Order: sequence, then C-alpha cells, then structure tokens
Amino acid sequence: SDAPGVLKMADVPTPMPHGFHTRFARRRTFGVVREDLLGAGVLLSAIAAAAALWSYGKRPVTALQGVVATSPSQPVVAMFATTSAVEAPPKEIFRKDYKVLPYEASHVDMKFELRDEVKTTLTTAVAYKRRSAKDMVLSGESKPALMELVSVKVGDTVLTPDQYTVTDKDLTIPAALLLDEFVLEIVTKLDAGANTSLSGLYKSSGIFCTQEEAEGFRNMTYFYDRPDNMATYTTLITAEKQKYPYLLSNGNPVDSGDLEDGLHFVKWEDPWPKPCYLFALVAGDLACVSD
Repeated sequence: SDAPGVLKMADVPTPMPHGFHTRFARRRTFGVVREDLLGAGVLLSAIAAAAALWSYGKRPVTALQGVVATSPSQPVVAMFATTSAVEAPPKEIFRKDYKVLPYEASHVDMKFELRDEVKTTLTTAVAYKRRSAKDMVLSGESKPALMELVSVKVGDTVLTPDQYTVTDKDLTIPAALLLDEFVLEIVTKLDAGANTSLSGLYKSSGIFCTQEEAEGFRNMTYFYDRPDNMATYTTLITAEKQKYPYLLSNGNPVDSGDLEDGLHFVKWEDPWPKPCYLFALVAGDLACVSD
C-alpha cells in the first residue's frame, strides 16, 4: 500500500531478521504480541522484526503481521507493518532560549469537580500582572485527557470565541483585551478515564491522580507551563464521598465538609510559590498503614 504510515515490502530491511523465516501468523499491536499459530522461535521472530522495522523507519510499529504460504520445498513469508505517523524529533530547549514571561502569575486558584459519569470540570483562576505589551500565549494540549475548553473570562468579562485563538497546542489572547493586573479564569472539561498518557489528570485503579512533571499541567488547563512561572496555589476538590473519601493536594487543608447528592469537598492552601509541575492531586479510597 502507498498509504502514509504503511511500510511496503520494498521497505523491509534485508536480510530479514534472524528467525523471521519461521512459520507464523502473528500480530503485534500496541506492544502486545498475540499468538495465532505457535511455532519455534515465533516470539523472537516477531520482536526482532518489529525492532528492525522501527530502527529502519525510526517509527514505532503499532501493528505487525506475518503470513506464511508453505510449499513442499520452501516456505514463503509475506509481511506488512503499520506504523504511527512520523513525529518530529523533540526540540531542545536551552536556558539561553528562555525569555521573561510577558505576564507574571502570582496566585492560582483551582476547583476540581471530579465525576465518573461525566467529564471532570476544572475552573482555574490565575492572578496575572503585565510585564509587556505582548499577546498572552498559554500552553494547552487537548488530546491526552480530551481536554475541552468551555470558557475564558478576563476579570468580569467573558470572552467570545472570536476574541481568542485556540489550537491543539495553545491559547492566544490579544494583549488589547488584558489589563495591567487581572484575573484570568479558564474552565475546561477533562476525561480522566480516557487519559492513558499518565500525564495531567488521569485515573488508575479507580483513583484520580495527577502527573505534572515535566509538562503535564498543560493537559488540564491553559497555562504558562514553565518551571520559572512561580505562584501560590489554592485547590478545592469535590467528589462523591463514598467512592472518594480522601481528597488530597498540596499544602494544608483549610476547609472541608459534606455537600448535597452524596458529595463532599476539601480545600487545600499552599502558601509557598512553586512551579506548576509540582502540583499534585489524589482522590480515592486510600488506606493508612502504620507500625
């Protein structure tokens, strides 16, 4: 096939990996090797073929299949592999590349409404101070947790979608809409259960967790996701009390209580400025072991 991401027979490295002539019909999908026809050396053959194809194309193999047609004299092997789309190599970022942020964050207020049946709603209100007349460009990636931008508010003014630009990598707000000092409130919805990247907000064994280092914060909201963006944090977490009796975050618990419909809340305050990659949240039915 000439479809993008498909290696043709002409692309297969020669000579083929050792043992690849072994009779097999096997598929390798997302790192899982499934046996369809057991044969000597089959597992090693599939792994070797996948490794050879990856090194040849510099692309991870997401599906590998081998098919054998046997004749009395010689087994004939046909194979194909499907790879993921070609990705650009990571960009190196050096200290000399860092520029002073055009807007300085002093405090971040986060409100997590953790839910199972619907997406989690996250409201993030950040106090900013202008440093320059540049547009505000905040990092945000929608794919890992299927992040959905709900609203953007500057002070008391809710912006309309034609007043800002949002892509799958960032949110841009024109400088003309921003004041010298203002609070930017961004509401997003997150599907933690669908997030298999283990970055940002995700669920593991029925527990809500976060992983922000190195750049996971941008998977939850639009923010200056950089280690030099230091601010204090308050975090309010609400969830179903029976399923998530413990709601943990950074700093000190300053308030808690029960709500309607079987919900409860805990509010945390971290008075020490920190980068966003140190933010943490855990919600679940946890146990304490002591001696």
